Amino acid sequence: MYGVIDCASLEESDRYFENLLNQSSVKGILGYIELNNDEISHIADLISKEVIKSSFENSESLTVSIFLVWMGILYYKDGDFWSHVYDILNISSDKIQLQKCLGEIFLKTVKKYKLIVFKDKLRYIMPILAHGFIPNYYLNDYFSNIILRIYREREEAGLNINFDEIRHIVSNWRKEYRLYVEKEDMIRSLDEKEEELLIAKDVFLNFKKLYDLIKLRRLIKKSHDIKDLLQIPDGWLDEKEAERKRLTMKLDELRGIYKKRIDLENKCKELDNQINIIENELFDYFDDKSINAVLNISFDDVRNLVRSIKNNEKKFLGFIGLIFRIFMHKEYMMMNDNKRRLANMFKNLSIKDDFFKTLDERYIDRLIYLQDLLKKKKIFEATFKEIVETEREAAASISDVSTDNVVTELEKKLEEVNNEIATYKKNLVILGKGRLEDGKEELDKQRNLRNKVKSIKSEIVSYYDVKILLKNLPLKLKYSNVDEVEKELEKVREKKKKIEDKSKNYTNPLYFINESSRVFICQGGDVADQFIFESLLLIQNLENGKEDTIDILLPTRIKKSMIDWWHESGKALLTDERKRKEKEVTRVPIHKPSVELDTINREITVCVPQQSIENHVNAIFTLCEENDKRIEVKLDIRKINDKQYCTLPARFNVGPFKHYNFKLSIDDKIFEWKVNGIDDDKFMFFTNEKYLIENLLYLPDDGLYVVAPKGCKFIPNEIVKERERMSGDWSSYEFVYIDLEENDAFVIESKGRQYIYKKKININPHLLNGNVIDGAYSEGIMVCNGELPDLVFPAIDDISYYGLRFDYQGNTTFKSLEGLDITGNGSAVLINLSAICHDVYGKCKVSLIYKENVIWTDDIVVLPDLNILFDKKLYPPYESGKRQLGILYLSSKYPLKVLNYADISVKSEGEKIYVEFDTSNEKIDLLLQYFLDTKIDIYLSIDIPKVYWRTNSGEKWQSSIGEIWFEDIGDLYIKIPQSIYPKAKLILDDNVQTIAPNVRKGEIIFDLRKLSDSIRSLNKILQDLVISFEDKDISPILICRIRLYWQVKDVTFNAMIYNGRRIIKIKWSDLGRESNRVIRLWPLSEEDRGMIQYNIANGTSQIEISDDIKNLPAGLYRLQFDVDDPWSDDNEVLLPNKDHENCLDVILGDKDEILQNVIKNGLDIIAFDAGGEKIISERKYWIDDIKMYSEFEGEERLTGNIYTFDDNGNIISVEYNPASFYFILDPKYFTKLPFLIDKDKDGYTYCKRCKVLFSEIAHLECKDNVILPDGIFVNIRRV
Repeated sequence: MYGVIDCASLEESDRYFENLLNQSSVKGILGYIELNNDEISHIADLISKEVIKSSFENSESLTVSIFLVWMGILYYKDGDFWSHVYDILNISSDKIQLQKCLGEIFLKTVKKYKLIVFKDKLRYIMPILAHGFIPNYYLNDYFSNIILRIYREREEAGLNINFDEIRHIVSNWRKEYRLYVEKEDMIRSLDEKEEELLIAKDVFLNFKKLYDLIKLRRLIKKSHDIKDLLQIPDGWLDEKEAERKRLTMKLDELRGIYKKRIDLENKCKELDNQINIIENELFDYFDDKSINAVLNISFDDVRNLVRSIKNNEKKFLGFIGLIFRIFMHKEYMMMNDNKRRLANMFKNLSIKDDFFKTLDERYIDRLIYLQDLLKKKKIFEATFKEIVETEREAAASISDVSTDNVVTELEKKLEEVNNEIATYKKNLVILGKGRLEDGKEELDKQRNLRNKVKSIKSEIVSYYDVKILLKNLPLKLKYSNVDEVEKELEKVREKKKKIEDKSKNYTNPLYFINESSRVFICQGGDVADQFIFESLLLIQNLENGKEDTIDILLPTRIKKSMIDWWHESGKALLTDERKRKEKEVTRVPIHKPSVELDTINREITVCVPQQSIENHVNAIFTLCEENDKRIEVKLDIRKINDKQYCTLPARFNVGPFKHYNFKLSIDDKIFEWKVNGIDDDKFMFFTNEKYLIENLLYLPDDGLYVVAPKGCKFIPNEIVKERERMSGDWSSYEFVYIDLEENDAFVIESKGRQYIYKKKININPHLLNGNVIDGAYSEGIMVCNGELPDLVFPAIDDISYYGLRFDYQGNTTFKSLEGLDITGNGSAVLINLSAICHDVYGKCKVSLIYKENVIWTDDIVVLPDLNILFDKKLYPPYESGKRQLGILYLSSKYPLKVLNYADISVKSEGEKIYVEFDTSNEKIDLLLQYFLDTKIDIYLSIDIPKVYWRTNSGEKWQSSIGEIWFEDIGDLYIKIPQSIYPKAKLILDDNVQTIAPNVRKGEIIFDLRKLSDSIRSLNKILQDLVISFEDKDISPILICRIRLYWQVKDVTFNAMIYNGRRIIKIKWSDLGRESNRVIRLWPLSEEDRGMIQYNIANGTSQIEISDDIKNLPAGLYRLQFDVDDPWSDDNEVLLPNKDHENCLDVILGDKDEILQNVIKNGLDIIAFDAGGEKIISERKYWIDDIKMYSEFEGEERLTGNIYTFDDNGNIISVEYNPASFYFILDPKYFTKLPFLIDKDKDGYTYCKRCKVLFSEIAHLECKDNVILPDGIFVNIRRV
């Protein structure tokens, strides 16, 4: 038999399904076309072969549409549809464009074949799902909550399944749902109106300030230059120039000292050379001792001795000399004595022997010269020492500069200061359109304007941001005065209350099923009516034992699923319900009224359930509080069948009394009940379902509600997850929800008494942290405020066998429990430790003693008194790179001081201490010092109450705003302090979709997969995930963002020239994952040059490009990161805008290369920037003869002559040349000169009418056609 399996192409398959659709008994819906797994796989193969083709068009296709319907039937769950489509078609999920393509095919197919049109905000997904009736995942809910419910009600009433009745029921559902939607729309509209009025009220109250703000903002100029200049404080230039002057003077001083030192070093070297020559000439050996010896010799005495010796030696030479020795013996002996004296004078010097042999006076002259040289050296050394000391002292007087190479460091520092000043002045010159003083004046003006704006904004009192108020200023024209606004506001709030009160009892059966099924039933018309009717017929057949479903007009998979459900649970559900009904009729004919807690209206009600009665008789319910008859009402009666009637349920409010007496009179029968209520020292307990627990013996495992007098204390306090004041007669009470998942017992403290409640289990000894400071620890130990906490333990023996020991501050105290005032509940004993051992501060070890055994011990740190308050109940995750500060307020009734703190700012005002901290930290560490009778120091760590999140139960918790790649979405785990009630919801972006969490073991868990289709449909790069708590004191908090598209950040771009080739190295960080990535370089300096594209290898975040300089000339380029998407509707690649995602303007070429090109080739004037509008120059102008020029140190101004052509085509120079300008090597200025002024410093203007560039006063008749450009667009000329 011919089937879709035999179709070889998509076109053939479409023809097959068209014939099948024409033959179908049920028209208008695709869900009746049945497919098996093999057929689905086959058509998936046909589709996947086509969609990868570039020629694939968004034309109608039954095959594609039926495939999509079956994807929804088989796989849709909790918002996840498209991921399964991609998987089955074996296509990468990053091809987002394919969703639109397939979705449009489906809608076109519906239109062509005149199928039922389903509409929803999810344009594609909901219509696809609705054409499949109910997705398989939700069928059991549909059977149990819709079909079984209707069937059971019909059966109880003895009615058969009737199509007209079913149509009527479904019609009522639709009507009720429309009313609900209308009500929600009205409430939403009134909410918007209320907000408008609240804004209008604030506009009226702040109008003068807002008007002044507008006038000031019109005068404010915005540009990168002004922004950069304003970030530098006022007076910075004067301070920097003073610093430059100081550095210059100090540098000159040091350079002078340095020069003296170098000169002296050179002289010393020259002196040392001369000394060395003489030393070698006169001495055999010469050292430091020799120097002192030479300096200490009197060479005048040496000369006299030498002359005396030489004169006498002549007398005593030869034979005659011998005779003289005899006759002149005394003189001879004197001569020898002189020789000995001479030798003795040189005894510490190794002077050469020749000196003593010859006694040549030239030796003495050389020695005298040496002595002079050595004396001079001594003087030089002393002077050098003084210079070095002066240099050291001068260097030491300069802060932040080491003394190793002070001159070099000073020169470097001075260069930095010069560059900072030059950059600042250049920005001022740009701001002043080429004139420095004008720039200074304009900066002062802009700074003053912004200060005035800031001052006015601080005076505006409003819940709304100033931007919102300014945006809504026209509301002042809409309303006449603030009184009118307040009257309108009152009316709106009254309307809202009426609508909300009216809709309190609205119920909607369609809420039992998922959204797509609701769309099918609401918009499916007769097909939906028939579908529900056939479902009821099938359950009727199954009840009657008929499993032959051939006459049931439902798809086979629906019939099979219902049969499976019937055998697995449906039959049992129906049987149990019947037994319950029989039990009600036979054993408990009258139902006891129930007392319930209404947490919405914050009151307690009594509900009188439906009562079965035999005849149409009077039924009167009476409510007595104590002995006071408060309510007596006649109940409405409804006929069930010919023999049976029933009363309709009724609900009444009750007040706070000790006892409630209920009386139900049915004909002559009276039924009475007595229920305990509440009094001053009692409480009322309610189940999680909010039904009264009349006699609470043991606590439930999960949790319960407690109604108690306002102000009661619950110990431990972290078990309290919800707490609200009640209303009306109950206004002096409050209801509290207690979480018992991780607690076995708790204590209620009311009016000085304590009441202990526990589960039916054995409990171990443990402290009840009623006065424990949440989130505070002292070196890892729990911290109590003011006194020791309570102790709970199971007493297995006589209490007299137990005792407590306290070890603190070097003291030990023991106390037997015999005779003490002890609170007990069964086997649990509650001990107030502070009553036994008071005034214990600091660290204390508490031990529980049973007979001779220590059965429990724990450490506690007690603070004398400390009040802790954060300025926020919960701090949001911080944005990376942005500092987010919080304030902790500390106070105590005792003198207190905070010491040893880090990373925080502490300020005291009277008895209050303000601690400013960075919320990115986990905790605040302090050393507290109390001044009592003695000084007490206590280390304290306080956890910062903040939100943590992670995407995997094994991951580390994060407290910064992060990103989740959309392909990785799963569970989102949230952790908050235990003291905060975890009831919350997660909102995708601007209320696109909201999901509720599961709470397990203190963690709030959201299934992000439920958002997957909304994320894709929203089609935004980054989509916020915001958690909103039921606690109104906590504003909605941004947790993280879902990333749908790939982007890059931290791009580094480096280029160099090597062997005639341009080498470009680009690195970046990837945000998200992609394939088919490319880099494009768009030349901006030469518009006629084409774009160059380079492929990026998978798995890398860097690329190296090597190309000939001719292909990559110096200039400005737009660097674009992109994905080469074969699914794109438009394959033409166009130059992206400057602010387009993944784009960055870069400059190829270094400063010397580019300026050389500018000076050599000149600049063509292309256009003029007039308030953001680009005015093309309709006459040829260019700048040539360009030279470097500066008016202050560090300035790199250029001058050149502007040329054009006259009417005869001759080159002419414009008047008032040369012009001056900045050509800045910055992408934002590369093709646009920030100013162009003539030799008289007048700015050039352009006349659009006359097409002339000029700088003198002219063209007055052209009026608005004359513009003073904000910038001049240029290109480097190519010669």
